[in-house]
Amino acid sequence: MAVDEAFAVVRSSYKYLCDGATLLATVPNAAHPVRQRDCTHIIPWPANDLYSLMRSAGFEVVSMTRYNKFPLTSNPLRRWVVQTVCREFRVDWCDSIMAIGRKTV
Repeated sequence: MAVDEAFAVVRSSYKYLCDGATLLATVPNAAHPVRQRDCTHIIPWPANDLYSLMRSAGFEVVSMTRYNKFPLTSNPLRRWVVQTVCREFRVDWCDSIMAIGRKTV
């Protein structure tokens, strides 16, 4: 979804929601190494851009989180390897980003 389309959708959602209502928005994680090459997405939506979109439309962002289909391994060595590789190569294996915005009163 292009920026102007996304803003129009989020802004119209803001207009139609009651005061204090919440909007939950999810996007594919643009920092995921597989999604960096996904040509089906017109514009990637990193977490900071999703946050800015929600704020620009008038929402108070009450929560931003990353989530995944599969939990990170509980094996301490594997966990350390995955975290180190992700940090060093600036990749994020979480599948999606979620923002929860509240319509301010």
